[in-house]
Amino acid sequence: MKGSELKRIIIKFGWYFVRHGAKHDLYGHNDYPGVLIAIPRHDSKEVPPKTVDNILKMASGKRQYNRFV
Repeated sequence: MKGSELKRIIIKFGWYFVRHGAKHDLYGHNDYPGVLIAIPRHDSKEVPPKTVDNILKMASGKRQYNRFV
């Protein structure tokens, strides 16, 4: 899956663009304050399958990420 496709999917899950990192775009969600998902900014390149799986798990809310609590 390409980075641009992955960004479109997490936006459908309710995530919104927060800021640019060094090599990633960071997305936040109102239901998960303090949690940011980093998506590689290489839109035309393929994102590794395991990375896609982990990002989609975080974006769909299947895991609880209470790192900051």
